[in-house]
Amino acid sequence: MNKKNIIFILILLFYITTYNYCFSKEIPIFILSSYRFKDPLSYPEYKGVIQCIQNNENKIKIYSYFLNSRILPTKEIKKKVYKAVQLIKQINPKLIITLDDLAFEVILQNFLTTLNNKNPFIVFSGVNKPIEEYNKKFNFILHKTPIKNVTGVCEHIFIKQQLELIEFIVKKPFYVALLYSTNYMGQIGKKQILRELNKTKYKNKIIIFPVTTFQELKKAVFEINNSPKIKAYFPLAISVRNPPQKNNLTLPQISSFLIQNIKKIDLGVNIGFAKVGFFGGVCADPYAMGYQAGQLAIKILQHYPIKNLKIENAKGYKIIINQTRINTLKLKIPNIFFGLIDELVQ
Repeated sequence: MNKKNIIFILILLFYITTYNYCFSKEIPIFILSSYRFKDPLSYPEYKGVIQCIQNNENKIKIYSYFLNSRILPTKEIKKKVYKAVQLIKQINPKLIITLDDLAFEVILQNFLTTLNNKNPFIVFSGVNKPIEEYNKKFNFILHKTPIKNVTGVCEHIFIKQQLELIEFIVKKPFYVALLYSTNYMGQIGKKQILRELNKTKYKNKIIIFPVTTFQELKKAVFEINNSPKIKAYFPLAISVRNPPQKNNLTLPQISSFLIQNIKKIDLGVNIGFAKVGFFGGVCADPYAMGYQAGQLAIKILQHYPIKNLKIENAKGYKIIINQTRINTLKLKIPNIFFGLIDELVQ
């Protein structure tokens, strides 16, 4: 074998080895959520992201981390945030996907880079705070076009459509109570509901009930249930302190108390509320939102320039109703309404 053939074979072996390495190496992706794993409100969003990105043509390795911020005290949450940041630095993922406001802010504070820096890219989902508020602080978009390593999907919770539904059902003057936690996520949820109604005829139909402790929750529940003008309420008290036990109660513990003690229509902001026993209504579809964010993630893996991937609004919603709750509340629902329902749960 002459010298030229040997050189050719060596070059060929080099390219084959390089090709196999590049295309067999798993791409690390890190998913961060402030909820606990399989939380009924957030798990569908996580599932949507996972099922979407697993359909891409690249080999990926998914790392997931859950801050469990609805239950843990602030000191413990800070420890988990620190651990998550260190873990991301150790893994050095190509892509970080966040599933809510707290997770998004943690990642912006630690991993925001210019477009010239290839790792990591950031895709957010489930952001309720106006994206403009984040942009004032971190300066990563210009007219919804990324100028840094960030894109994603802003959540929309279809509150105007919910109140149109209540108007259709009760057919009389009404008010809706907004029962919300005073913690970080509760405040964001309250502001989004009021913001979505700001330029509608329903903007003065909301009566707010902020709660921090379970004792305050019980007082608010009594007032809501006994107010003749309140016909429905939003159960956004998804985390309250329980001083005797020195822990936080979250929706799985709170929901049964609310359902038993408020004999009024309980409106969900996403489909998870109907599935834990509330009435439901016109609800955001977190699975569809997660899948939508996953599609942006796939485009990044396919080397689309992130500056071409504009910030999107969540598109998916469902009319989902809990039949058991209809029966318990003895609601008289027109038959025509059942033809509009996407999902009826027991």
